[in-house]
Amino acid sequence: MKKSLIAFLLLILGSASVGYYFWSQATKLPDWYVSKGVSSDKLINLSNEVEIQAVKTKLQEKIDTKIENSINARQEVSPKLARVDGYEVNTDAPKNPQVQENSKTIQIDLSEKDFNELVVSSVAENTPNSKVLGTTKGFNTTIKDGNLESGAVINVSEIPKDRLEQREKVFVEKITKTFPFLENQDVYIGIEGKPKVENGQLKFEEDTRIKLGSLSLTISELSQKLGIPEDKIKERLKLELELGQLKISDIEFNDNNALIKGSVN
Repeated sequence: MKKSLIAFLLLILGSASVGYYFWSQATKLPDWYVSKGVSSDKLINLSNEVEIQAVKTKLQEKIDTKIENSINARQEVSPKLARVDGYEVNTDAPKNPQVQENSKTIQIDLSEKDFNELVVSSVAENTPNSKVLGTTKGFNTTIKDGNLESGAVINVSEIPKDRLEQREKVFVEKITKTFPFLENQDVYIGIEGKPKVENGQLKFEEDTRIKLGSLSLTISELSQKLGIPEDKIKERLKLELELGQLKISDIEFNDNNALIKGSVN
């Protein structure tokens, strides 16, 4: 009897330990939010249209300058001319159409901070009426070893559920039902992976992971827990990047910066 009681108590303690570990990991806030505080330049207020517009305008000016510098640098390379049948011909001109197309490609690099501002302004542009984004307390993007992680700190209890669009309402209800301990406190929700550009949109691959605090879930695992089809989750993970006149064709993440390739109409 005593052995059975001890085994039962150990089972309860073991379950409590697992539950506490899961809770502590899911509610852990990122260092950039905890250490920087509300004065951090990473904590852009997504509910403040004036602030978002200021960030977007300043970033666009920087991007336009980089585009102009890229174009000027390319034009400074003088072509070799030769006279053929009475005409001046550029002997350096590539004969392969693919090479010709590549020669027109513009490349600009953005720092981690610049890319974070690009993501923030693009998210605000793509979802202007979202009440969920309006309650975010901080948004941050990091680039490391070719991986991109982007996420926000929110308090689920502060989301005005009666004013949400239907699909947002369903998502929030499923989150709180699946993870009830997330209510009434700040929580970090993010996405991590190696995205690629497809039709001007930033699209995450199959190995993408969803971050809930320090917990990391695959799209398949999140789909099973929330009861939401994987394709619907993937659709929500696409982001159209707003870069003004630059039409993006590719993007590479190296160290702490993003190398963006594209063309200007």
